[in-house]
Amino acid sequence: MDAKIIYEVSEDDLKSFVLKTLIDQEVEKELNKYYNVFIDAKTLARFHNVSAITVSRYAKDGLIHPEPRNSNKEPMRFRLSEALKFDFAKLKIQRKTLTNKK
Repeated sequence: MDAKIIYEVSEDDLKSFVLKTLIDQEVEKELNKYYNVFIDAKTLARFHNVSAITVSRYAKDGLIHPEPRNSNKEPMRFRLSEALKFDFAKLKIQRKTLTNKK
């Protein structure tokens, strides 16, 4: 048996949702222009006002994802299109949650 969920929303809420969706799509489109631009961990740290050690720890914990490397001796690189989306305040909370579970 298939179930259908029907939501009742006001016209203003629907307009707000559609507008937010359109804005999100435009932002994503703009960010994708930087897909082939790479930055190192130090640049990422400066941009987000965190230390390079924080960037390394978050990458090690799997909270952020650098591009694949051939060896650990190669510096970490991040796609600028992804790096611009990082929210280190939220990542800090996620890391605390991870470390509390250990």
